[in-house]
Amino acid sequence: MSIFRNSMLAVIALAALSVNGSVQAAEGDVNMAKITCEQAVQMGDDFMSHLLFWVDGYISREHNDTIMSKEWIEEMAGIITKGCGSNPSGSVLKIVRDSQK
Repeated sequence: MSIFRNSMLAVIALAALSVNGSVQAAEGDVNMAKITCEQAVQMGDDFMSHLLFWVDGYISREHNDTIMSKEWIEEMAGIITKGCGSNPSGSVLKIVRDSQK
């Protein structure tokens, strides 16, 4: 099993312990500046994959980097997993931004 898959399963498991209600699919636009770890996990596995690719594009744009790296995406999955595990109600984007400082 890949590091990415293991990391995402860990995020889902951690958030499932702290989230009430059923899993919801993302409908319409999602404001990535406001989404919390809990909300991201509630949206399901497909959304989590999309979230990682969105993060890759977001950070790539900020750093004028056009290279897509599987290793970097897996590293970012680990950073998000750790950050969300520490603070499930925290902002995914803040975790990502803080990792780039």
